[in-house]
Parts: sequence; structure tokens; C-alpha cells
Amino acid sequence: MPMKTRPTAAAVASIMMAFAAAPAPAQDMPTAELLRHVDLSGFGTVEDWFRGHAKFGDLDNDGQPRDFIRYVNSQRMQAFAYDGEGGVELLWEYTAPVDLPDPVVRWFYQYALWDIDRDGETEVIGPFATERGFVEVRILDGATGVLEGSRLLPIANPTMDHRSRGQTLKVLIANVRGLETPQDIVVQEERASNGDIW
Repeated sequence: MPMKTRPTAAAVASIMMAFAAAPAPAQDMPTAELLRHVDLSGFGTVEDWFRGHAKFGDLDNDGQPRDFIRYVNSQRMQAFAYDGEGGVELLWEYTAPVDLPDPVVRWFYQYALWDIDRDGETEVIGPFATERGFVEVRILDGATGVLEGSRLLPIANPTMDHRSRGQTLKVLIANVRGLETPQDIVVQEERASNGDIW
């Protein structure tokens, strides 16, 4: 096994000089401006969306990836079609069938928007708490929220409240089997730093 060596002071100095000699970033970057503000206050209160997240994609299958879901872990989710000018249409919404604690500081779910079955329409894929006490990965039709498939995982429903720091459940789309297009769902569980992957 090759031995790792530490860089000498001269090498570190050379690296620092190389960075110093690098061209400065362009100063003619455009000034940031607010392009759109989408007002969602009519679709729930601030308390409904405590530590909410969003994910963008083409939910209504019009070829424009500007629609989005907003969600608070698996407590609540809403899917919106966005017209590009600030107007939104609520496509569907979901509320968990069980009581769940407020999301903790570092505990949140991540969902994927992807055409997982290659039928030309987007699905919402991710973890949901269940009445059976465990989390399951669900595949929902992006336009209607109708359940298309699910798989129960040995991951318990959350029990910690927002004063704690806990787990994260991330869903990614991968190509584990080497197919022509990615169709594999990967769930990464971060609990007590185990980093389990399903």
C-alpha cells in the first residue's frame, strides 16, 4: 500500500502562488434580480409549512419543468402547476394519516420528480410515513397524486421533534442495473451516521 506523504512547505507555497496568479473572477456579472414571486399564502398557513421544502419538475406533462411540489417531510405535500408568470394551479395535496412531530433541524426528506416507468409522464417518488409505523417509498402520479406503487422499508416513522437533530431520508434516481435510461430508486438513510442505502 503506498505511503501517504504530506506536501512540503515549498509545495504548499507553490500551490498558493498558483492560486494567487489565477485570473480574478469576472466583474461584469449581471446584478441579481427577482424574476418571479409566487404567492402560496392562499394554500395553507405558515404553520402548515414549517421547514418546508420544494422540488421542481414537469408535473402536468406539458413539456415545461417549472411545476413543483412543496412538502414538510411526509406530514404534508402539495403539487402545483406553474404558468411561468406567477400563477399556480393546485394539482393535488396529501396529508399524512398519522401524527408526526415537527421536522427537526437536520431531519428532512428529499423527493425525486422523474418518469420512473418511462411512460412519458412524471412521477413523484419518495418516503412517506405509514400507519404501520414504518416508512415506505411511494411512486405517485405527478399530475394527480394517485398511488402507482410502493415498497415498505424497515425505517421507523419519525418520533423526534424540532428541538432534536436527527435523520435525513434522501431519494435519488440511479442506473444500478445499467439500463438505457435510469429507472432505479435509491434511498439513503442518515440515522446515527450509518448512512444505509436501500
